[in-house]
Amino acid sequence: MEDFFEISLGHGEDLQNFMVKDYVHHEGDKCKFEVFRLGTMVLSLEPDGGTFRTCGNPGGLNEITINQIIDQIEAYHL
Repeated sequence: MEDFFEISLGHGEDLQNFMVKDYVHHEGDKCKFEVFRLGTMVLSLEPDGGTFRTCGNPGGLNEITINQIIDQIEAYHL
């Protein structure tokens, strides 16, 4: 089973929208979260001891953007 939700970063012209795929009952073969921008996967994340670790960063996102995405994911799941 998987769920999707949308997150947004920035404001005005700098606004970036991402779709997050949450593998609710994920197995070891995939990361729990995959993040997409314009239909292309740009990041995958896995919970790791109260935080997240990056499984892959095919979109070449910088650390600031990755941390903002993690903050949004954490806020969504509260």
